[in-house]
This record gives sequence, C-alpha cells and structure tokens, in this order.
Amino acid sequence: DGGNDTLIGGLGNDTLTAGISFDYKYFKNSYIRYGTGYYRYDSVDDFINHAENGIGAPIAFSLTYGFNGNEAPGVELDFGYGAIYVQDEWSIKDNLRLTYGIRLEKPFYLNTLEDNKSNYKEIEFADGRHVDLSKWPNSNISVSPRVGFNWDIMGDRSIIVRGGTGLYTGCLPFAWFTNQPLYTNVIQNTVDYEGDLSKIKFVDDYHDILNDPELTDYFPQTSDSTNVLNQMCIVDPDFKFPQIWRTNLAVDIKLPFDMVLTLEGLYSKDINTANQQNINEAKPLSPIVETSGAQRDSWWTKNDDGELITSNRIHQDIVGALMLTNGNKGHQYSFTAQLDKKFSYGFSGMLAYTHSISKISSTNPGDASASAWSSNVCVNSLNYPELGYANFSVPNRVMGALTYSYELDKAFGFSLSLYYSGSAQDRYSYIYKNDLNGDGNASDLMYIPTGADDINFVDIVNSEGAVVSTAAQQAEALMNYINNDKYLSANKGKYAERFAAVGPWINRIDAKALINLFTNFGSDKRYTLQLSLDCYNIGNLFNSEWGVYKYHGLGTNNFIQLVKFAGMEEGGETPTPTYQLNATSVEQFNADAKFMNNVILSNAWQMLVGIRLLF
Repeated sequence: DGGNDTLIGGLGNDTLTAGISFDYKYFKNSYIRYGTGYYRYDSVDDFINHAENGIGAPIAFSLTYGFNGNEAPGVELDFGYGAIYVQDEWSIKDNLRLTYGIRLEKPFYLNTLEDNKSNYKEIEFADGRHVDLSKWPNSNISVSPRVGFNWDIMGDRSIIVRGGTGLYTGCLPFAWFTNQPLYTNVIQNTVDYEGDLSKIKFVDDYHDILNDPELTDYFPQTSDSTNVLNQMCIVDPDFKFPQIWRTNLAVDIKLPFDMVLTLEGLYSKDINTANQQNINEAKPLSPIVETSGAQRDSWWTKNDDGELITSNRIHQDIVGALMLTNGNKGHQYSFTAQLDKKFSYGFSGMLAYTHSISKISSTNPGDASASAWSSNVCVNSLNYPELGYANFSVPNRVMGALTYSYELDKAFGFSLSLYYSGSAQDRYSYIYKNDLNGDGNASDLMYIPTGADDINFVDIVNSEGAVVSTAAQQAEALMNYINNDKYLSANKGKYAERFAAVGPWINRIDAKALINLFTNFGSDKRYTLQLSLDCYNIGNLFNSEWGVYKYHGLGTNNFIQLVKFAGMEEGGETPTPTYQLNATSVEQFNADAKFMNNVILSNAWQMLVGIRLLF
C-alpha cells in the first residue's frame, strides 16, 4: 500500500512540482529450509543401510521446526519507504526544456526484533566484527539529484535531442531482510549437525525425531534457548539501498516516408550494490598453483593423519554468518538504433538493434542469503568476487515488427502482424564440477589451459580399477573442445570470466492475424466480432530446427562444467590440483560436450485461436 501528495504550480517559464510519498510494504517469508529434514551420507550404500536396517549414520543432518510442538511459522515483517521530492521544468525557449530536481528517500523498519539469548554477540568474526541480530540497519537517507533536457533543434520536431543524468535509488528482494529474524532461532529453530550423528534415525516423519527423548538436547523446544546459533544472517548496520548513476543521450530524426530514426546511448555506474558476504569464512591458506604457475586462494590443508581436509570457517560450529552489505563495483552500457515506420498505405513497422554490456560482481542468484552467496562464481573468495558479466545481458539483439491493416466500408477489418527477435540465447560461465579451492562451494571458475601440458590430468578408472581413459586422452579431448570454442580459444592461460561465454544465436518469429466484423444490429452502438489467430515461434512450424533453444550437455543453470577436481598431487611444497574430465570416459565427454536441442514446450510452435465480442 502507499500514497503520495503532489503539488504542481507555474511560475513564468517554470513548472514546479513538489510532493511526498510513502509506501507501506508487508512481507511474509514462509520458505522453510530443511522443513521436513535433510540427510547427507557418504554413499548410496550408507543411505540404504541406515534407512532400511538402521546401520550406520548420516554425515550431516539439518531441520527447521517450530517451538513447543508448533509448526514453523515463517517470518512476517513490515517496512515503510518514504520520499520527498521537488522538480522544476524550465522552458528556456519554445524548443528547449530543462528539467531538474532532487529526491530524498528513507526506509523505515517497523518491526522490533526479538533477540536470541545466547552469547553470540561475543563471537568475533572476520576483521574483528561482532553482530547484533536484534537491530535493523541505520535508516540512511538516499539523495538522488537528477537533470534532463529536451531540445527540438529545428523547432518542427524533425530533430529532437534529449538526455539526462542523475542518481536513482531502488529497492531489493526483501526476503534477504527476513533472513535476519528467520535465523535467530526465536521464531523457529534451524539446526545443522555434522560429525557423530549415530543417534539420528532415518524417519519418514520428522516429528518422530523431535519427539525422540534421546534427542532432546539436539532440538530445543523453547525460544529462550541459550544454545549458540550455528547459522546467522545479518544486515550490515551501515547498509544502504541500491543506487546507481545513470546517464542517457538520444536523438530522434524524422526521415522521408514517415519514418523516424532513434539513436540512444545509456550508461550506468553502480554506487551502492547489494552484496552477500560470509563473515565466518576463514582467511585462505596456501594458494593452489596450476601447472602454468597461475594461483588462486585455497582453504585445503591436511589433518594429523595426512588426509586432505578443508579449513574454511573461523568458528567450526557455525555453518555461516551471512551479511548483506554494499559494494560499488559494476557498470552497464548500451547503444540502440531503432527505425520506426508510421502507418501509411496500411503498413507500419519497426526495426531495432541493441548492443549492451553489463558487468557486476554478483547477480545474487538466490532468495536466501546463503544461496545468493554460495551460488555466485569467482576465482578466489566469494566474499570478494571479481567483476564479471551479468548473465541476463546478451551483447547483441535485433528486434523487428511489421503490421499490415485493411478496413473495408467500416464493416470488415483485417490485420496481419509479424514479430521478430534475434539474439544470443544467454550467457555461460565455465566452472569446475566440484569444489576446487576448499571453500565449501562448487563455485570455482575454470582455468583455461594453454595446451595439453598445462593441466594435470589423472586417469579415469572404473570400479574395478581398470583405466578407462588415460590422462593424455583426456587432455587431448579437452584441448579439442577449447580450440573449437570461440571464448575459450581466445583466452588460453587465463581464468574464465563469469558469464563471459555467449550462447548460440536464436531467431524467433511470432505472427498474429485478426479479422474484425463490425455491425450495430440496428442500434447506435457499434459491435465488433473479432476472430484471432496467434502463432508463436512460427518458423518451427516449417523446420523443426528453427527457433529452438539449446542446452549444453555438461551444463547446469548457465554453468558449463567440463572438468572436475580429482584431488591434490602428492608431495610438493604447494597444493597442485589434479583433474579429470566431467564424464565417465573420453567418449562420453565428446558426446556430451556440445549444445543440443532442448526438448521443452516453448521450443515447439504453438497456435492459439480466439473469438471475442467487443461492445
């Protein structure tokens, strides 16, 4: 809900506008992570033995539950967002108008947060930070000045130059705010256990675990528990709402035959971005060194028995302490050329081309703080991701529309429209299949080897220990793929950038036909019987290969995983990783490592027939 009051007044060549606005926002986050229980086992056999025979135990167990026998309720929050604004539209000349103003915005946190009674405030995280889950961030005021102009150069609207620059402040997914009270274990309790879980039974109904008298200490039933929190989400006390600086410049030019050419450039620079950091992440240990000497941060170490383990937490009993904070890395620019044909002789149309680049530190790919952090990809720590491409911004796009309309004696009308869109279907990141650097996340961008001797492969063996594909065969297969990939072949010896690889080009054409029958049935009112035919992806009607989105056989969610981490090489002063292809054999890799047609409904042509009576 919201409201605003605006006052508009004239003063000579100026038109002044001033006002206030207030938006009330209510949210309920009913997402219950681990709502029915989460088990993790070392192997499928361990799972079967534990589930069917009660033998063994999981290596991890998690559950979210309500207190005192109640179901987990979720989190309800109220926010307000107020603004004061003033603007002057100054008509300098009849053909030149300048608009300038300023907007002040302030968030209001309307809920009082109930605190957890444990000693968590004494815990020291990275850089000496302490957290307080009972407090919202400071309610900072955002200042957004702006100026724009419109210049009719010839005074007849044949050439119009327009543009502007200013700061713009916006909102963000408020689910990240709800995460703070969600993980206080006051509204509901979330537990994550690892280690000795011999008392945890595999059950169909999680209530059986909660009611197990042997597990009382595992699952406290009152919200005044003083148990230390094992997961936290915090909004930085100095957090500011996202803000960008945006500038645009455009020109509209009238051309013969009732056509208008528009050229427009747009540039944006991030001032405040919303970033996630895990302030319980430990400092990296000895770096991982590739064959070429390229290095990345690592959290791998060895225990007293010489086994490879990770040491990625400051406090081992805390799974994560996710802080919503600000960054300022990121920029976007685009250029658009558009030609519009106004209606004449029954025809109208439009043709446009856009080139755009968007670079950011994270797309925040998750509605929960933990997933928004862990689902990003980078070379080193996810707390400080490198600048990369935004996955939603394809570099080139062509769009067009053509319509023909005809009407006869105000009794019959017909129109046929075609719509075209052509672009790369999406962007991709090349990452490893699993966790290479030991930070606990499969989020590591791939190093692109310069040749077969620049990647340390080990043999792929089957369950009986027989070699299926040698290291040399895998290196040859990988380099064949790299040499035939436009992005990888141009960036050998470098780490892959986030979403830098561009997917296949796709052309889509839609069509719409309308027949209008007009009559008044002997009255003064006009009635229209409208028959319509819509055909989506009409090209696919004539060729099954046209208008088809593709997927990569080794890809998941815009991540292509050619290689997996196979462990560290024995000996040596620095950790040197070994690799295998992400396949059971070279033959399987060659079969999967390519783009293939995606079998989904939207790839097929579709037709919709409609009838409407308009009156």
